[in-house]
Amino acid sequence: MEFNSDVRAAFRQGKVTSARDHYIESGYFEDRFPRPFKVDAEWYLKTYPDIAEAIRAKKFDSPQAHFERYGFKEGRKPYPGWSLISEAKKPQDGQNG
Repeated sequence: MEFNSDVRAAFRQGKVTSARDHYIESGYFEDRFPRPFKVDAEWYLKTYPDIAEAIRAKKFDSPQAHFERYGFKEGRKPYPGWSLISEAKKPQDGQNG
């Protein structure tokens, strides 16, 4: 899954100054991900037993699928200790913005 390809295109066209600025000004309010997050499936199911039940009932294929569709918007964490604020402060794989 490619994340935020429209923002990448807008940046290339000069319509936004940076992915970071777009996220702060718009993306957060649009419930976008600032970057992909890998869900710790075992922890997610243990922490959110309602999701484990929904997966057993075939409402979702995986914890990752739930997080991407609903969990992020619901304020659920993808792994222990996760915080959008602390994630924003540390560089990811040497990438900016």
